[in-house]
Amino acid sequence: MVAVFPDNASTAELQCHTSSPLFVSTSSPNSTTSGHLYKILDKRVSECALVLFSLSQNDELVVIKILREYQDTRYSLANLKERQRCQIEALKRNRVFTPEIYIGLVPVHRYDPGQGWIEIGNAVEHPTEKSLDPDKEYALLMHRLPEDRRLDVLLKDENSLWQHVQILTEHIVYVHTKLISPISNGESAYWGSYEQLYAKLLHNLDLLGLVSVASTNSEDRETLSWLKETLLKIFLQEQYHTYFEQRVQNQRIKHCHGDLKSPNIWILPDNSISSEHPGQYVKILDAIDFNPLYCTVDILSDFAMLVIDTQVRTGSASLADKMIEHYLHLTNQKDEISRLVLAYYLVEKAIVGAAISIVYDDLPQLGANLLEVAQMRLESLVAMRSIP
Repeated sequence: MVAVFPDNASTAELQCHTSSPLFVSTSSPNSTTSGHLYKILDKRVSECALVLFSLSQNDELVVIKILREYQDTRYSLANLKERQRCQIEALKRNRVFTPEIYIGLVPVHRYDPGQGWIEIGNAVEHPTEKSLDPDKEYALLMHRLPEDRRLDVLLKDENSLWQHVQILTEHIVYVHTKLISPISNGESAYWGSYEQLYAKLLHNLDLLGLVSVASTNSEDRETLSWLKETLLKIFLQEQYHTYFEQRVQNQRIKHCHGDLKSPNIWILPDNSISSEHPGQYVKILDAIDFNPLYCTVDILSDFAMLVIDTQVRTGSASLADKMIEHYLHLTNQKDEISRLVLAYYLVEKAIVGAAISIVYDDLPQLGANLLEVAQMRLESLVAMRSIP
């Protein structure tokens, strides 16, 4: 949900789109207040969130995430109540995966982007809708992790690639097999069903259609058309109906992270934690909290996003394949059905990632790279299924 914004952004661009007068203050940060002042060291802005990397008066490094007034086909943050509800859910969901990082929700009293400071209230560690002030914008407060240990940075070090990927893969195995549980019986009739996945595929192909509309290159449009038609043809095969239903019966549909990609993942140095479990070095942030469609998924779908992201950022299909084999072995999913289902999800995640990068995030080069990977993975799937 967070994208890098240019360093020379204007004050107007950095202000949240909200009617609340508390966000922009003309008073001095030294004036008498009942809150806590933080100096803003850096900031990231996307259409839906403002993320402030801040320093307290006690030299504590934190991250303050404020949702912006925003709405698209994925989620709605159009009013204060919806943003508060989303923040509560974000805190709850992220504490499943990395509880030690998330401090709580804090009311935003004053914010001066021009002078570079923000004033927040005391953290509410276990918020409910009733416990929050209905007239206040609330921010998610987190401990800050070192930027040089973020996965997208680590993947640039070719000498340690497999070491990092192996530790990460083993942690994801732990998450998928030990940390999260299958959906309840009452939910299982819908989530992961063939009908639900078909509707989701059509939604994702519509996103890809937006890329095609924006493209002026006829060759690119032909590739996009082939991706859409071929993936749909594969999905509509009778075998896949059986495959997906079997995944439901095997309780592989869970409340997953939903956004496993390198900008959301940190791998800390071995000496930073006194534990024999390598997964303790892995910190995963920013779980999907705004729409269950993107996180109530097959664990293979959750893993597929990480595989695609790793392949795109390293340019190594062989590393991604090695990662896949390690995961399938550790989760006892080396059967043909699991491989074919994963192969489908690899294509789907590459397509969705490309569409979001191009349409929403203004990252055309990343989107183009994802489309290349989608084409490569779909060609592999076609070969596996002997589809013309």
